[in-house]
Amino acid sequence: MTISDVPLLDEAAELLGEFDVAVDADKRARKQQQKRDIENAERAIENMQVEGMVTASDIAGNFAERAASMTTAERAAGDRSWAYGHVVVDEAQELSPMQWRLLARRCPLRSFTVVGDIAQASSPASADSWDRALQSLLGRRRRAASSETGPWRLEELTVNYRTPSQIVDYAERVARDSGLRITPSRSVRASEWPVREVAAPVGERGAATVVVEAVAFDRDIDSTGTLAVIAPDALVPALARALGDRFPGDVALGTSSLTAPISVLSPATSKGLEFDAVVVVGPHQIRALSSRGNASLYVAMTRPTQRLTVVDVRE
Repeated sequence: MTISDVPLLDEAAELLGEFDVAVDADKRARKQQQKRDIENAERAIENMQVEGMVTASDIAGNFAERAASMTTAERAAGDRSWAYGHVVVDEAQELSPMQWRLLARRCPLRSFTVVGDIAQASSPASADSWDRALQSLLGRRRRAASSETGPWRLEELTVNYRTPSQIVDYAERVARDSGLRITPSRSVRASEWPVREVAAPVGERGAATVVVEAVAFDRDIDSTGTLAVIAPDALVPALARALGDRFPGDVALGTSSLTAPISVLSPATSKGLEFDAVVVVGPHQIRALSSRGNASLYVAMTRPTQRLTVVDVRE
């Protein structure tokens, strides 16, 4: 079962009702466990020679009480009807309409704090605006353009504390040129390093050679920081091998070790992460990955906190 299956199963349970066989099986399991607890308690009483001082049922009851002391998250996970007074949703741009319906059932008051960036949505089921996304949650669109009216209020964060202005300007220009709707931001700082653009020939070998040189160039600037190579999925294994040969022991594939000096990632696995330096490989190939390719490229270009290198892979 995948995460995408969960809202479908929840919707089916809402329409068809709970599966009683599972409930009965749980009851049988608890009854059998209680029987085992009593048998274990009887043997313990006999071994410790405390007959008459305590009963097996009392000891078994203590076992049951300890087993029932679950956390709130555990109790909520085991009870589909569990509801909350307020729900905070992070990376909300990735949610599908079915996932929004599931969340609506968990919060009957419709009291939500929703955090995300529509421009970074990578899921095919994601909405292209907050108005459409929240329509599944609220059942209606915002009644007015004013941020103080309607069933929900939009607050846009326009100050960027992480990414230097050179990288912000570059990434936003690329996003606008590709037709991606973004909220322009103002960076609070600049970097001493401009965005580097280098060219690489099509093909794993030629691209790997140029990428290794680009990484070596950046490591000469700072060999102690973290660096990510973000490339289309098809190029990731070859780039990881080439970089591993040049920098043995320093390269990690995917998110297997984010403390490694050099990580090789796809755009999807880089979401939500940050690195001192980033080498984005094949922007045109990243755009062509899916209908959300422009968003994936925007995500990749906004991961660095210091330096950005773009390796353009073309004929």
